[in-house]
Amino acid sequence: MEKSTQPPTSRGPRSAFTLVELLVVIAIIGILVALLLPAIQAAREAARRTQCQSQIRQLGLAVLNYESTTKTFPTSIGPGPFGYLAVTLPYYEEENLKDLINFTVRWSDPKNESMRDAELAFLRCPTQERLEPTQIYDVGLGLTFQTLDTPLRAHYYAVNGTKLDGVCPGLTPYETTACGPTGTNRGNHATNGIMYPLSKVRHGQITDGTSNTFLVAECSWDFGGDVAPWYAGSLFWGGEFDTPEAIAWNMKRLGDGFWVENQAQVRYGLKEASYSAEITPALVARRSDLSFGSKHPGGCHFCMADGSAHFVRDDVDIVVLRNLACRHDGATVGLD
Repeated sequence: MEKSTQPPTSRGPRSAFTLVELLVVIAIIGILVALLLPAIQAAREAARRTQCQSQIRQLGLAVLNYESTTKTFPTSIGPGPFGYLAVTLPYYEEENLKDLINFTVRWSDPKNESMRDAELAFLRCPTQERLEPTQIYDVGLGLTFQTLDTPLRAHYYAVNGTKLDGVCPGLTPYETTACGPTGTNRGNHATNGIMYPLSKVRHGQITDGTSNTFLVAECSWDFGGDVAPWYAGSLFWGGEFDTPEAIAWNMKRLGDGFWVENQAQVRYGLKEASYSAEITPALVARRSDLSFGSKHPGGCHFCMADGSAHFVRDDVDIVVLRNLACRHDGATVGLD
């Protein structure tokens, strides 16, 4: 009997995928990853936004605790010229850092060298990159500086108030100060908010109500330009210019204002005016006219004078922002 030469009609079990099957599996995995990645990124951003809102609220509560102790809200620029973030350090559990600061001399003075590199992560929005261009001044008078990428910037600015236009002084109730010859990039400053240069606002002066008045606002978007570290209120003054009277005199001597840090006023809408024509071609802000804003999709955070924190959309009406930035314009608009 002859042996059959036909191959068997059935095969044993396979031990591997074919090339086509592998390609199909890889394609399916790729589609699933493409579908899941935006959801993962959205979840991460939601967590960062929640953290940012918590941080600005805690900072607002620190300012309110300062007011409870001293009976006035902190000034946005005081002697040094340090800003409100420096004087409120003990109220967000940084008493040891405050003890390192000598408020009788300029923040760039050698006597303050031990505190100048202190990084305070909770003053920064977690959605923004950790390192940003920062103006680091030479120890001494602080008249020269270099720009370095550092984690020393802050993203929660004092709200000086509302400025309707470039006329100085502003008409009541939108008062401004630092009037003088125009022509610089500094800008005059609103004095109708809660914290502004040389302010001594008391709780009772917020006649629009604490739930209807901005206290602190987020400014963590990529607005261009260089910014001084968190402890600075301004880039100017020191030594003989450290008294309130001398600072007030300088505000007029320097024309239409001075370079402020860690503060701004409502003159334009959110993310409408930057320091760079490449970012906002139509509106290049003077220093104090910088728009608030963030890298959160759709808006940024504000803390009210009652300690509540809110996410405000980028398309909010500018009139609403102006009303909420002024403490005594008689408008009690809400964010809802």
